[in-house]
Amino acid sequence: MAPEKKIAEAFGTPVFIHDATRIALNYSIVHGMFEGAAEFFYSIKANPNTFIADSLCRMGAGAEVSSLTEMELARRAGFPLRDIIFAGRGNDSRHFRSATSPATSAACALSTL
Repeated sequence: MAPEKKIAEAFGTPVFIHDATRIALNYSIVHGMFEGAAEFFYSIKANPNTFIADSLCRMGAGAEVSSLTEMELARRAGFPLRDIIFAGRGNDSRHFRSATSPATSAACALSTL
């Protein structure tokens, strides 16, 4: 029986299967295509999986968040504040003040203009 069928039987469906080796390979390929000319940010909103966020953080990616909950997840995954972009509609000064770094607050304010 194929491994994905075994997983589906064991956990039910839908089930999300992530391949850490493939994620690392894909990140390496895309990062290498730009030869250091671009920064990459993982959207926590798109997939708030702490394991994936932690893996991408260790590979050098930043995080893009749009809520305080996503900010907390990014911080738990190891992203330093300087590597987090806090953007999104509907955030107000309360959200910006909660981002505990002046540098992060400035990035938040500029990204939502």
